Amino acid sequence: MKVENIKSSFQMICATIVNLELDNSIICHDDIMEEEEEVDVSYEIINIFEHEVEDVKVGVMDLVLEITSTDNSEEKSGFRMALVYRGAFSVSKNMSDDDFSHMLSVNGCASLYSMARAAVNVISTQMFARGNIVLPMVNFIEFNKIVSKE
Repeated sequence: MKVENIKSSFQMICATIVNLELDNSIICHDDIMEEEEEVDVSYEIINIFEHEVEDVKVGVMDLVLEITSTDNSEEKSGFRMALVYRGAFSVSKNMSDDDFSHMLSVNGCASLYSMARAAVNVISTQMFARGNIVLPMVNFIEFNKIVSKE
């Protein structure tokens, strides 16, 4: 099937890492138990506006990811990686800001998180002599249900 026939009205315009912080005192990631890693994710919608030239509405958002681990040895070695991925997305001008915000919170987060997963995997291969970080898949529909209750 031609993708043009099933293309979503919600489209990513661009995305980039706007902040990256690394702190590492672990040599081999293979030595870390998965349960010793903590991964936190959040997002912020920066702006929603109508594009001046094209007939679309644009939303800019940040996905914030922080991964930490501290071992239980006497040396208390560990690592921390913090990453902010910024993305710009477009929809039809006819969509309400509330509906667009909802799409950003689900589809935008899922899109940026998949890019952040890849970046974390690649960056972590350079952080450690052996091993890397593979982040779990996340259900952003459930994420938003939990966030809305807080």
